[in-house]
Amino acid sequence: MNRDFGVVIIARDEENNIGDCLASICSVGAAPVSVVVDSRTNDNTAEIARKYTPLIEVVSGNRGKLRNVGYKKLNLPYVVFVDADMRITPGYFEALHRAITENKRLAFVGGAQKPLGCCLFGAMDCEYWNYRRAIGAGGTIFRVEALDDVGGFRDDLNVGEDGELAQRLLGNGWQKKWVGTAAFGHYYASSTKTWYNKMTHGAAAGFQLRGILRLLLSPIIGMHAAWDRRQPHMVWYVPLRSLALLVGAGIRREYTPFTEIKRSNS
Repeated sequence: MNRDFGVVIIARDEENNIGDCLASICSVGAAPVSVVVDSRTNDNTAEIARKYTPLIEVVSGNRGKLRNVGYKKLNLPYVVFVDADMRITPGYFEALHRAITENKRLAFVGGAQKPLGCCLFGAMDCEYWNYRRAIGAGGTIFRVEALDDVGGFRDDLNVGEDGELAQRLLGNGWQKKWVGTAAFGHYYASSTKTWYNKMTHGAAAGFQLRGILRLLLSPIIGMHAAWDRRQPHMVWYVPLRSLALLVGAGIRREYTPFTEIKRSNS
């Protein structure tokens, strides 16, 4: 396997996931792997990770800062961000690496997701992200040259840091790609309580103009998604998801609210 890319995992209280995640990465021969542990972790995440890789950093700060620490520590041309609740399948990294090296203007390439476990909302969330326009940081390979070009992730963001970064990359003329033939496994919320908890602090939750407009437009967006993706459940799922994101404002105070996106043309 080509060794010009590495893997970064950021984690907080993931002792139930981090070992299996790293084992899946090691099983496909990927190296090196940098694990950045949130200093607020109260379990054995770091100790378990050390069994698989010596590249462990315990850092204080938001998710954006942790991602920056991880990819800069690797000092490689490409980096793949993997979340602790993901499981990497054979051939996944190779497919993404092959795609991004074929086009020098590609800043990031994402793949499809397969829901692991059993949960209605998790399966719906998986389908929500399995779309060529929706590419988050998890399971995505980035060109480090592009990250450096826009200054990386914003250190002050703990939610929506990947979406905000994508906007700046695209605004600076970089491109993205989705490879639907490559897929990784992802454990989604296994209960309505966990799903609600996720919605209240993830994906730019909060009462703000962006969130309110998204909720108002969600019926139209849902109908378009249902037609475009041939997935009828999007008619009700998109409004439900938008509502959950909106009413989650303030539930998890330790997360930084998403701010207005300002594209950089410099």
